Amino acid sequence: ETASERGSMSAPQTPRGAVSPASGAGTPANSPPPTPRGLTTPARRVTRDGSVQEAKFGTGSTAAGVGRRPRPKEFGGNIGGAACTLGIPLALAYAYGVNVMHPGRLVVPTYQFWEDLVWRLPDGVAFRPTVQGWAIVSAWVTLQVLLQLFVPCLPSSGVALSTGVRLPYKLNGLSSFVITLSVVSGACILGLVDPTLLYRHFGACCASALLLSFAIGAYLYVHFGVLWRRWQGCVEFEDDWGVLTLKDAAGDFWMGTARNPRVLHVLGVPLDLKFFFRTRVGLPLWVLSNFSIAAAQYQNCSVVLDATAVQCEAGDFSRVSYGMLCICLMHLYYVFDFFLREQTMLRSAEIRHETFGFMRVCEDLGCLPWWCSQLAWFLGASTGYPSKFAAGSFVTMANLIGVGGFVCAMAVLGSVNQMKINFLAAAEAGKVAEYRVWGKEAEFVKTQSGSFFLCSGFWGKARHMNVTAELVMSLCWLMLCSVGSDWPWIPAFYCLGFWAHRVYRLHRGEQRCAAQYGSDWEAYRKKVSHRLFPSVI
Repeated sequence: ETASERGSMSAPQTPRGAVSPASGAGTPANSPPPTPRGLTTPARRVTRDGSVQEAKFGTGSTAAGVGRRPRPKEFGGNIGGAACTLGIPLALAYAYGVNVMHPGRLVVPTYQFWEDLVWRLPDGVAFRPTVQGWAIVSAWVTLQVLLQLFVPCLPSSGVALSTGVRLPYKLNGLSSFVITLSVVSGACILGLVDPTLLYRHFGACCASALLLSFAIGAYLYVHFGVLWRRWQGCVEFEDDWGVLTLKDAAGDFWMGTARNPRVLHVLGVPLDLKFFFRTRVGLPLWVLSNFSIAAAQYQNCSVVLDATAVQCEAGDFSRVSYGMLCICLMHLYYVFDFFLREQTMLRSAEIRHETFGFMRVCEDLGCLPWWCSQLAWFLGASTGYPSKFAAGSFVTMANLIGVGGFVCAMAVLGSVNQMKINFLAAAEAGKVAEYRVWGKEAEFVKTQSGSFFLCSGFWGKARHMNVTAELVMSLCWLMLCSVGSDWPWIPAFYCLGFWAHRVYRLHRGEQRCAAQYGSDWEAYRKKVSHRLFPSVI
């Protein structure tokens, strides 16, 4: 869908850097329009019939101020946005406090609970920012920015925006991930970094990351929202960019006001903030947090109220539980597989449709590495978790189900994503009719805009089989945390939260597709009638 097909528009404005024809000066009448900020070469524009043309800027295709389009209110607007903005950090702090002070056992969050969590735990472990915590988080984000910008790779094009423009992206996530693990592992082996560093400063890093998330959220709201006019000449600008009314401040702060905010345009391929935070910041740090907690279990580290520091002993591998090893390796492989198929992110609903605000920053920097590692914290803090595999029939069965279920879920997830990659490659090459799935000709629904819905293979069993695989994975992780004498409250809440998050995002995506594709979406729903579980839901 091109911008000219979106309805009536007001007079176009000249992109930043160009001279208005009305001024009587500037470029000659026959010269091509200037390339907008953010591109070193002209961007591509995809028309409704699927042909590719050079995007024309300054003629209404990306001019902002043109027919500003309201954004849908999600998460309940201002009330829901404010509740999530305040509630999610508190829930994370509570889960951490339960694990670190009460070995995973639920307690009433009284005033004493919060006082102990913030003030009576050792520095670093306590849930309050410290100089060391700020330094670790800042160094981490800086390292990932440098890797994103300067690790070489060929840029890839994203899907077409509402203006018809395809933005360039640097997909160097796998290289950056390998470099990160190599540098950190080497530093630990050489004794330059304590493997338990993140464990010893977990609370400070988490609190610092949350405060930094609030600061970045405010920056996004002001710089890309309130001051939206200064981005009119950028190629990523769309007609729903910016703050439309200050009455929606809480909702806009939570959801964001720009779909693809970018900085450092002088580099040719700018730093896309949403893609960077979604793929680079939280996932590798989650893996490192897990292994730091495993190192703390190896050294039998303990946290005591009113102590000046974390107490550790000489290392002993017999202390590291089977569940801890499984969780660390499973999460490592899950993140590795994500980067292995990083190109699928360019077509995900998060990148294509959602705006970038505090919700995404908090999820990827303030929550993901700290909330997802609460499973490892529970296994490290729980006193009743067996360290041996064959500790009893229930333990053995639970471990086998957890590991086997994860392996099957990852196999399905990899197959589902690869099917999508191959099918889209065939579609872009104009060879959809020749594409085969499981030895048969692929079935699909072609929309009026020229895109496709695959209806074969796993994608013919349910519309969101990739989400199904991830939901099953979370149950497998819960199973591995359920074999000790302590009831796995925090892993259970993690699983419930993960399901609620994924299912609600799925629901939002289906609503968006119904509005965008209309009758084509209904035809696809009739052809693939189940959402998640074949023949069930």
